[in-house]
Amino acid sequence: MKTPTELEALLDKTGAAAQELKLSDPQKAAGICLDAVVEAEEVQDAPRSLKNQIGRVRLILASLYLRLYAFDKALESALHAHTIYQDIELVRGAARSLEFIGLAHLHLG
Repeated sequence: MKTPTELEALLDKTGAAAQELKLSDPQKAAGICLDAVVEAEEVQDAPRSLKNQIGRVRLILASLYLRLYAFDKALESALHAHTIYQDIELVRGAARSLEFIGLAHLHLG
């Protein structure tokens, strides 16, 4: 298992790669993000910085799911990010996650 620092670096690279692939291959980008997030979420008692990175990639994942018309998955990912940001008391992240929650709800009807 990787250390939290290694996982933070992985999530940072994953987020950057996903942003590059967002327009050309959102399905691949979503798969890359999901794999990295699942691995990072296995860490018990993760530090705040790792949780922040997980939340960030969860929001990238939500945006990719919106692009792929997978609105239920977008909502799930945004809600997960919102929970993380509330847990670490990061107001800006919580606000951004609410934006994606609203978009997913808008498309779900």
